[in-house]
Amino acid sequence: MPSPYDVIVVGSGPAGGTAARYAARRGLKVLLVDKRKEIGVPVQCGEYVAHNEEIRSIFPDVEGLEDLMAVPYHVREVDTPVIRIWSPKGRRYEVPFKGFTVRRDRMDQGIAAQAVDEGAEIMTETTVVRVHGEEVATNHGTFQGKVVIGSDGPRSTVAKSVGLEWPVSAPAMSATADGDFSNSTDMFFGNLAPGGYAWIIPKAHCANVGLGTWQYFHGNLQSLFDRFVRSRGLEPGKATGGFVPVMGPPPRTVKDNAMLV
Repeated sequence: MPSPYDVIVVGSGPAGGTAARYAARRGLKVLLVDKRKEIGVPVQCGEYVAHNEEIRSIFPDVEGLEDLMAVPYHVREVDTPVIRIWSPKGRRYEVPFKGFTVRRDRMDQGIAAQAVDEGAEIMTETTVVRVHGEEVATNHGTFQGKVVIGSDGPRSTVAKSVGLEWPVSAPAMSATADGDFSNSTDMFFGNLAPGGYAWIIPKAHCANVGLGTWQYFHGNLQSLFDRFVRSRGLEPGKATGGFVPVMGPPPRTVKDNAMLV
């Protein structure tokens, strides 16, 4: 077995890459693993980020925000000063809120690169199959970590292995549609996405379009997605999907030497 790591981070999304980065910065020996061949691909996200000014208004005591958000700002595409909320009957409400869109794949890759620059090791195409104490078993052998961080999503293998609950999650899917769009983020509520919402989020010469549902939906998510894009006259490319936490973190995120982010 390889020499032990101080921290093994499972999953290189924004949370995992950031955890690895700051742990490595503090002099810890860090291994970041991700099951994908290319970090951030396929994109499973609306690709929208709140402006630092808005984050500070919500969390006035936040520190180090410029450092934390350096990569999202580096891959920034379109500024969106307004969120337009559409009611089931088509009534529109405009909410001033500063945000911007990003290339999510480049954002994830950039944060992982920051972690490597700080001293973390990274392994792609590495699937974690089980965590037992300090042992992390993968398709490339077993590694030892004093602390194991599960950033492997709402169906987390780390959570399952150590007996922590998954967060309450809902299915969602999105795709990219070419064209010219306004600089507003549009959110649609009603039977287009029962218990959730659909969105059109502008990017450079295209938009991220998608929807997510929650407890009221039982059926084919693709059929809802197809109906939504037809209703807006959009012709997106291939959609990708996944699960999104919808009610905050699970009641417990730390157990023994494992934690979830």
